[in-house]
Formats: sequence, structure tokens, C-alpha cells
Amino acid sequence: MEHVDHDGIVKEINGEELKVSILSKSACASCSVKGVCNPSDAQEKVFTIKSKTAADFSVGDRVNLTVSAGKGMLAVLLSYIIPLIIIIAFLAIGLSLGYSEGTSALIAFGTMALYYLILYLTRKKAENSFNFSIRKL
Repeated sequence: MEHVDHDGIVKEINGEELKVSILSKSACASCSVKGVCNPSDAQEKVFTIKSKTAADFSVGDRVNLTVSAGKGMLAVLLSYIIPLIIIIAFLAIGLSLGYSEGTSALIAFGTMALYYLILYLTRKKAENSFNFSIRKL
């Protein structure tokens, strides 16, 4: 099965939760001539990982986080693709109902805000479905 790996460093341990810092790089950050055209776009991201083996790790340990590629695609779908579809669909619906472009845009963005509110309210359920596996390097 395909999966996505990220190397990171354990920053904090609280019971069965590990806070792991990874360096997220854009395509430019790994380019050998990045200094010529654009400064590095790498940024640090911290993930909270629930693990029953958290006691086996120490702050500063180098680790590898793995998640299935399908779960990664689901995250992209929920956070980028569906909101784009919502904006386009409700903008088109507003315009076809005779609303002005501004009003249609407000309706579209309002609907997208409602979608993100629903995502926020169901975040605990979503967190349980995006399980990372963690191992020491």
C-alpha cells in the first residue's frame, strides 16, 4: 500500500501524545538552484501524534511519521477540493438566480464558511481517522 513519510523530531511528550516537528518543503525548497530565483519556502509544522508507545520516545528523538496515501488524498479533498467546488457551485447558482456578482460571491463564501464550521465541529472524529504511525530513526 502506498504511504507518505515525513522525518521529524520529537518536541514534547504528554502522556500518550507526542508533538513532532517536521520541516515542510515546497518544490522550490528542494531545488538545487533555489538561491538564484527564490528563497527557501520550507516551514516547520508540528503534529500531535497519539501513540500507546509514547513512553519509548524521548524529546529530541528523530522519528519517521507515516500515513497512508489514501488518507492524504482525503485530507486534500476535504480542505481544498470541496471548498473550491462549493465556491464555484454557489457562485453559479447565485448568478443563475439573478443575484449580482457581489451577492453571489458573498453567498458562495458564506456557504464555504459554513462548510469549514462543520469541519471544525467534527474535528475530533476526523482526527481519529487520520492515524499516523511513528517509529524511531
